[in-house]
Amino acid sequence: MYQIYLLLRFYRQNARSAAGRIDEPRRNTLKERRRMLFLRQMQAARKGRHMNAYDFDHCIYAGDCTIDFYRFCLKQKPALLKYLPRQIWGLVLYAFGFIQKTAFKERFFSFLKGVDDRDAMIATFWATHKEKIYGWYLERQNENDLIISASPEFLLKPICELLGVKHLIASRVD
Repeated sequence: MYQIYLLLRFYRQNARSAAGRIDEPRRNTLKERRRMLFLRQMQAARKGRHMNAYDFDHCIYAGDCTIDFYRFCLKQKPALLKYLPRQIWGLVLYAFGFIQKTAFKERFFSFLKGVDDRDAMIATFWATHKEKIYGWYLERQNENDLIISASPEFLLKPICELLGVKHLIASRVD
């Protein structure tokens, strides 16, 4: 709920220009494009189309799907443990403020280099973990739902397509 409050506060502060329309992006940065996407989605909701915004991890999904996916990959391919020292070192650097969160996530997801078919692994993961999506969400689900998550987009996109969710804002990891 607090995240929805922050989103609405952000919308009120940034959504309208003097003419009452959304400003065009000042810079073509990823942050600015995400801001514009969010503002357009909120503007569509304001025009009478109902939109619900949800956080994925611990709200729709019972747990953290990133951690569950990592554990799943380790069970499927124990050889991925060879990336563990790099991941731990990235965690230490992040914890002491030497690197940003983006750099930490790049180090954490370095284990994907050892996965031959990432899409097949993700499909198998969601086939076995789809039951961790709460039933209350499946009952209330709407095609205009907006899912916001810090989990990687490549991991959430397949389940959003399976659930019929069109709007997703998630972290992009290369």
